[in-house]
Amino acid sequence: MREWFNQYKNIILAVAITAMLCLIYGLGYTHGYKNGYNKGKSEVPIKEIKIPGEANTETKTVIQYMPKVVDAITKEPEKTDVEANVGKPELTVKVNGQTQVIHKEDSEKYVLEKNKLTLDQTSKATFEVKVPIIDNTRKWAAGIGYSNHGLAGKIDFPIKRPVGGWIYCDRKTIAGGIQVSF
Repeated sequence: MREWFNQYKNIILAVAITAMLCLIYGLGYTHGYKNGYNKGKSEVPIKEIKIPGEANTETKTVIQYMPKVVDAITKEPEKTDVEANVGKPELTVKVNGQTQVIHKEDSEKYVLEKNKLTLDQTSKATFEVKVPIIDNTRKWAAGIGYSNHGLAGKIDFPIKRPVGGWIYCDRKTIAGGIQVSF
């Protein structure tokens, strides 16, 4: 039995790990399904936009008790007991002081029944950042060369920007000077 276990222990370990992962996945899926985590993920949440403003409504109603009109041809009074004339409502919208009047169409019972208000607004922000280039590299330099006297060397060193100095030497000559970098 021990030999069999040693021979197949890698396979047994792989099967055990796979079974545990499947169990964990299944538990997580059912937990998410019960709590509604996987429902409505394709729906975009609608944000409520609150725009500060005032709304004023003015309704004028006149009620009168009037005699019925007598028909000129039949000489009979009209048969209606109540006559109601409700005019078209008018919607006025002011945006930043500019007035827009919205009229109800004849096929609409209410304003905004078949049509809608739309607001199209675009924004563009541009940031331009200019970072100054600060050159903190050292202005020291060393060089090696060959002159008519043999091997030569040169060293450049900074003094104060843009002024620097240099030293040159070979077997017979030693020289130095000041230089301006541009």
